[in-house]
Amino acid sequence: MAVRTGRVRRGSLSRRNCRRGYTLVFFAMMLFGIMAMAALVIDIGFARLAQQQLRIAASSAAVEGLRGEGVLDYDDRRTAAREFVHWHFDDDLDSTGTYPADDDGAFDTGSGRFGAGPVVQFSGGAGDASLVASQLMHVEQGDPVYKPQVLDGTPSATGSFQVALRRGTTDAPTADLYANGPSVPYLFARGSLINRQLINNGITMRGTGRAESRRALSIGIADDAITPASPGLMPLTLELSYWNGLTTSSPDSQSIAVGVIGMSAGRFFAIATSDTMPLTIGRLLPAASVPTDGTYTGYVPIYAEITASSTLRVVGFGQVEVIVSGGGTQASITRLPSHVGPENVSAVRCFSASLIAAESDEVFTQLGNVREPLLAPASR
Repeated sequence: MAVRTGRVRRGSLSRRNCRRGYTLVFFAMMLFGIMAMAALVIDIGFARLAQQQLRIAASSAAVEGLRGEGVLDYDDRRTAAREFVHWHFDDDLDSTGTYPADDDGAFDTGSGRFGAGPVVQFSGGAGDASLVASQLMHVEQGDPVYKPQVLDGTPSATGSFQVALRRGTTDAPTADLYANGPSVPYLFARGSLINRQLINNGITMRGTGRAESRRALSIGIADDAITPASPGLMPLTLELSYWNGLTTSSPDSQSIAVGVIGMSAGRFFAIATSDTMPLTIGRLLPAASVPTDGTYTGYVPIYAEITASSTLRVVGFGQVEVIVSGGGTQASITRLPSHVGPENVSAVRCFSASLIAAESDEVFTQLGNVREPLLAPASR
């Protein structure tokens, strides 16, 4: 019995000796798959993050570039959009001098690591250069991430502005502003079986932003305490048909009776808190109030009667200059040309308005009837 047991043990050890080294071979075979998964999770993750950062910066800059069209010079708007991109990738908004060389880094530590994906230098390698194998990775301490340096491009059509930020391309796209940078590098994918040419070229990423002018749906209250003063709501509303009959640069004289203009052509009111003011389409009008003599310039709500509820509600916005005289009894009203508001104006509703479905439908229908309204930039 003892001899038989010894033979079984010797046989078992022999089989183990025959399998010795299998784990190492199996792991070596699986390593390529592991690296491929790491490439999918990490490298593609880097690329998607870089693309998102480029897209957000481009979209924000495009809106800034369109803001004020019709009253601000194109070159000034393009400069503002370029600075918006630079601010987006400035670590603490505290740079001085030339971007990005003088970016002082996040939280004043000199790290400078906020950008649209990593920038990695590769050197050396084993075997043929086309294999891009066993290369050394090097990251410059002062330039570890990509910060777009924006160039002037081709002006867009009136009513639009486009910004194109890319990594991995060298052409000049049809855009007001553009930037081309190095591709997003493959890191872990270098240990996989992915095509070596693709590995060497890196990943191409594009972030494009386009803004278009749309009818303003909300405005803000003016702020004269800052320099320059911020335009906004003026203490006046005008009736839709009267607004549509006004011509630019041609003053219209009207009498005022207890704050009401002419034959219900409009009314003056007192500026109060934002929740009671006609700052967004669909809101009711405030009570009439006798105006103070003076010159008023700003955004004027345009209203119409909504038949679904027999109420007077805001259906759009414009911009006028009004001169009040005679102790609040006379008004000279001049409509200003339609343009994209430079600030304090939005193409979305920023304030609440209580409406039933029928009222809302009629308000938006009347919005389309406003002639040459105030416009606002909106990201497309």
